[in-house]
Amino acid sequence: MICSLSMKLLKRVLIFTLSALALIAIGLLIWGMILHKPLPTDTVDKSAESMAQRMEAAVNQDAWAATKYVSWNFTGRNKYAWNREDDVVIIEWEDKEVRLRTKTQEYTAFSGGEELSGDAAADAYDHAWSIWCNDSYWLQPIEKIRDPGVTLSVVQLDDGKEGLKVTHDSGGVTPGDSYVYLLDENGRPYEWRMWVSIIPVGGMASSWSGWKQIDSGAWISTVHSIAGKDIEFIQDLASGDAPADIGRSPHDFEL
Repeated sequence: MICSLSMKLLKRVLIFTLSALALIAIGLLIWGMILHKPLPTDTVDKSAESMAQRMEAAVNQDAWAATKYVSWNFTGRNKYAWNREDDVVIIEWEDKEVRLRTKTQEYTAFSGGEELSGDAAADAYDHAWSIWCNDSYWLQPIEKIRDPGVTLSVVQLDDGKEGLKVTHDSGGVTPGDSYVYLLDENGRPYEWRMWVSIIPVGGMASSWSGWKQIDSGAWISTVHSIAGKDIEFIQDLASGDAPADIGRSPHDFEL
């Protein structure tokens, strides 16, 4: 009798739990459908280049191009030290380290200070490349508008605002992603809206704030909002003309 009652109670709890999960899933689906906005179509093409140049000038993009060394911590998870002159970046997470030449994909991988080989090295490289594509994009998205395979256009959003649409037709690990930059009166981004593969809701807005000027004179936005919550994406930002300026030695960048 006690066993029979326990089984009945267990079934009721299971049915209640499954029903609650189904209701939550339906609620999330409806919420996503309400928030989702279609990718805006291009309305003005000729002014896209002038808007792009205005944005680049507002963050001193020429100074960023001249930056030799930069390091940062992405949301407290992944650490980077980048020798931009020689195109070598040190990518660190947990006990792993990958030294990567981003253009040629040459790399050396380590775990606990010991060099890896074979599948272990390849797995470390795959992870490093994936997080690098994401985290370096958040460091300097504006640099990426000049990448090969990028289309620029000006669009009118449904709230009447005009924005610079940047579509990555190729490259990185998520080709096809689009971003619409909204600029303030000085040409600096204060928000962008995202149509990206990792976010199922199209048109999700994220603010740009926490602006910091690095040694070269370039401006970096370190804080962005996700679902209304400000997150410090770029932490411990440092830059300079030599490895020592970011706490490194020349040897650290050897593959």
